[in-house]
Amino acid sequence: MSLKACFIYKSMKRNALLASSLMLLLFLSQFSYADLGPKPVMHLTITQNGALLSQPFDAKLLGCSSSPAPPTIGSGSQNVSNAILAINQYDIIGNCYWKFDSGVWGGCIGASNNCTFDYFLPSQFKVAVYAGNNLYISPTENLTGSMQSYYSLDISTGGFTVNYQYALTPFIIALIVTLLVEEMVGLLWLKRKKADLKKGAMWIFIANVVSLVCIWFGASLLINLAYTTLIVADEVFAVLIEGLIYFLFFKSAFRGFSSALAFSIVLNVASFAVGFILFLFIPFIGLI
Repeated sequence: MSLKACFIYKSMKRNALLASSLMLLLFLSQFSYADLGPKPVMHLTITQNGALLSQPFDAKLLGCSSSPAPPTIGSGSQNVSNAILAINQYDIIGNCYWKFDSGVWGGCIGASNNCTFDYFLPSQFKVAVYAGNNLYISPTENLTGSMQSYYSLDISTGGFTVNYQYALTPFIIALIVTLLVEEMVGLLWLKRKKADLKKGAMWIFIANVVSLVCIWFGASLLINLAYTTLIVADEVFAVLIEGLIYFLFFKSAFRGFSSALAFSIVLNVASFAVGFILFLFIPFIGLI
């Protein structure tokens, strides 16, 4: 093989590897941010007198806001009825207004009773159901923990039943995404510092396994926080616990705890940024 042909072959091989890695990252990013705990997902089944609704319906979550709903109601979207958009209930105790929460993603598909909501779920919510030209508003319910929740609402009684499930598959995918990003960034950092790369790769792996297990199956499931607050709390915890692990067990690569903490911050910012950008922006341009 000539020198030119060898160069072309190596270049094609490198580009193919880069493209394959990018495609894998894009696929995995559909499921989770890199370092975050399990995002709250609510699966909701609507019933009436114990039976599934037979007619088409809309169901959306209401949150309690300090500002009332706008007085002008638009035509509404394909999945949200004007009756739900017009809800504007003042809560004397909470000093807030129950209204359609536009920050919640998801909804219901036709009359299949397959309702799924995620992202920015309010810690307290009501469910508004529009069915058969009638509007039903549930009592207030709490969102507990950040695992996947399976709710059933009977609009004839207003009663909720709730079940919770751990999300093991998304955890594994989140760990893979995190390791892909943080190993790459971390080893580049350590190479510049002329540190032991094998030892560095090992401790990056261990630190991320420890922090993600604690986030997914510990604090995130035991502490009831709003989603945006949960993001900050999880990321701060990941930075601190990983920085402490690097400082205690990989001291040769750092001048002190502040140096190890800076290393942890850089890695976590990188994994968070990659996961956040891919997960939030790519779906809007049709790549996922």
